[in-house]
Amino acid sequence: MNATSSNRRIYGQTTSLEKVAIFGHVLLLPFVVFWNTLTWPIYPESKEKPFNRHVHDVTLRHLLNLGIAQVQYLSGPTSQVYRAWAKKQNVPVVVEELGLNARLYWIGSKKSDRVIFYLHGGAYLLPMGEPALSFWKFIQQELAKQGINVGIAVLEYTLYPDAQFPVPLSQAVSGLKHLLEDLGVSPQHIQLAGDSAGGNLVLQVISHILHPVDNVPRISLSTPLRGAYLVSPWVLLSDTQKYASYACTHDLWSYSTATKWGRAIVKDIPDVYTPYIQALKAPHTWFRGVDQVVDRVLMTTGDLDLLKDTITEFEPLFRTHHPHVELTIQRNGIHDGPFFDSQSSEIALSSLRWFANGFKRN
Repeated sequence: MNATSSNRRIYGQTTSLEKVAIFGHVLLLPFVVFWNTLTWPIYPESKEKPFNRHVHDVTLRHLLNLGIAQVQYLSGPTSQVYRAWAKKQNVPVVVEELGLNARLYWIGSKKSDRVIFYLHGGAYLLPMGEPALSFWKFIQQELAKQGINVGIAVLEYTLYPDAQFPVPLSQAVSGLKHLLEDLGVSPQHIQLAGDSAGGNLVLQVISHILHPVDNVPRISLSTPLRGAYLVSPWVLLSDTQKYASYACTHDLWSYSTATKWGRAIVKDIPDVYTPYIQALKAPHTWFRGVDQVVDRVLMTTGDLDLLKDTITEFEPLFRTHHPHVELTIQRNGIHDGPFFDSQSSEIALSSLRWFANGFKRN
């Protein structure tokens, strides 16, 4: 599909020339992998990864260096990712239409006693990835072994450039209200979860409850939500000089990619909304009262996460308003580490324990 005459693109819309560039970029991939394999033994951090994981990370990093529309073209929509994953895993496809062009995808059957409400990452411009779905299936199965039956609801929200703030926030609020009001799930039986931009969106929901955004439905909680799990949360989209420079050669995305994506998302958003979409730039009192919104919060990052420095700067600021905030820094971990590491890794198991403890205590 070619760009429209007005140059206003839709998700994944690429020109013929951009498709040719994708082909050339993919042709370079074997050489990029080969070169990185030669230099692999030089870095102790890299040698701790299995070789196939090293190849995966190099491949993903190379492809993400394409333009936004090109990466979207290769990735497809969230619905396609979910259905392909469900077919591979031989699990049912369970979809609920929320309106506002948003949907809930359930992992396995729909359960409304206890729910993890997952908001996927992808910089607000990419779909969720299959590794995230597999991670949540692992969490669900392991909790079931402990007698904790959990439904996992995954939100599909509209991506850039088809929508920008506050549309994803409105869709996330719609999903949460559906769980609370239509399915009757107690706030104490809901744990929010989000990675990267999804972590940003979880913080947007919390901010909206504290400081309602005009024209976005309000949420009234009878009790606090049980938990919020933030994996490599994207708390700063501009001022990218604060990103961890030492992670630039090891993480899944490069500094230039993160900078380009962040600028695209914040462009044209009025300054009044900065605290919602860039939590690190919020006033110090912004999250006052958050302990009445959510009982407990776990943030995770890794030594090699490009966003590590911004997360470790944000966490103590957030913790001044909440007594039950934990920060886990994964040794040699990358961006969204829990989704890509072995399910027997400490970061995966500690995340599992955190969810189990939350559901056991109510």
